[in-house]
Amino acid sequence: MRKILVVLSNENVANQIILFSKSLKKKYKFDVIIYKKKKSKLDLIRLNKLANLLKPNKIVYVEELPNIKYFSILNFLTLLNYKKNRFYYQKLKNFLIRKKIYTIDHHLVFFSNENLVNYLLFKNNSKKFFFAHAPNDILIQIKKNFFYKIKNKFECFVNNNFMYNFNKTDENFKYVSIFSNYSKQKKKNEIIISPKEFKLFFNKQSKYSFKNLKKKIILIDFTFPYKHYEDKYDNNIISSYLVYFFNNVLNKIFVDKKYLHILKFKNSIPYKIQKKILKKVIKRFPNYQIKILENSIKNSITVEKLISNLKIEKYYTTFSTSMFYSKILNKNLKIFDYTNLIIEFWRDNLTKIKTRKNFENLKFMKTKYIKFAKNI
Repeated sequence: MRKILVVLSNENVANQIILFSKSLKKKYKFDVIIYKKKKSKLDLIRLNKLANLLKPNKIVYVEELPNIKYFSILNFLTLLNYKKNRFYYQKLKNFLIRKKIYTIDHHLVFFSNENLVNYLLFKNNSKKFFFAHAPNDILIQIKKNFFYKIKNKFECFVNNNFMYNFNKTDENFKYVSIFSNYSKQKKKNEIIISPKEFKLFFNKQSKYSFKNLKKKIILIDFTFPYKHYEDKYDNNIISSYLVYFFNNVLNKIFVDKKYLHILKFKNSIPYKIQKKILKKVIKRFPNYQIKILENSIKNSITVEKLISNLKIEKYYTTFSTSMFYSKILNKNLKIFDYTNLIIEFWRDNLTKIKTRKNFENLKFMKTKYIKFAKNI
């Protein structure tokens, strides 16, 4: 029987892969690699649960690998990076052989943005399917003039043949994406996943019981730079950010007392910090119903699962993948973005920003996303 190798690192991508796999006409055996990069134990448990829906022959966990080095025609010294790439390519290959996973045996490979794929698929002849985990996977398209095309083709050739680096080209893989339904620019090598089928499958796999949460809800994605930037920003910038967020974001959200307001933080922010912020919010808005999800398990549940299981009528957030998945899962959901307000804060604090690139990316994706969002 033919075999498929699946690489998992993201729950939403895993749902797309499993849904797509169920549509295959031929029968396959599955081997699954779960990539542990920046994953909590709970994340790994959830990915394992989804992987088991494929009834795999094997599930193997792979530790984080460094980002691969690319050859650039603008700097021929980058050719020397092949040695470092070769080292990690061989390390990964030997590890998988010990686990009795031989990539040469697989007819198809399903993957997303995992950097280990660059090592894994070097000179691999399997048919490759890239699953988009976010809209930017299909939105970032550079208009290529003749000279850029020649440069890109040459660099891809060198990377794919000498640098121990699988480099995606228009010819060596297929796109699979739920987001392609909403893009006006269609790709020749893409396969589209039905939003309706995704919603049905997601809801079935994401059932969760929340006690005492039967009210109409406003969900607030509380963006806060504490954990992500703790090595880069001092307490002054964090305090300034909180003051700004309360005055310019929360003041505009807390206007209707009939709703239960749930604050949703990123998993990287410690629960103790979340509770401290909750106390400040309750003190500022004393006559409103406000809470965070109480235990660590519920608190780490994705926004998409909250949308699927609760009566959420309004969702306040910055531009992110969750807003698009959420709209697919609930067309009646009202989504309000406050990206412009966050951009304004960092613009006024540019001298204090040590990760200016993040700010520039936020501005770039805001422009791209807002055009895309209107199609959903």
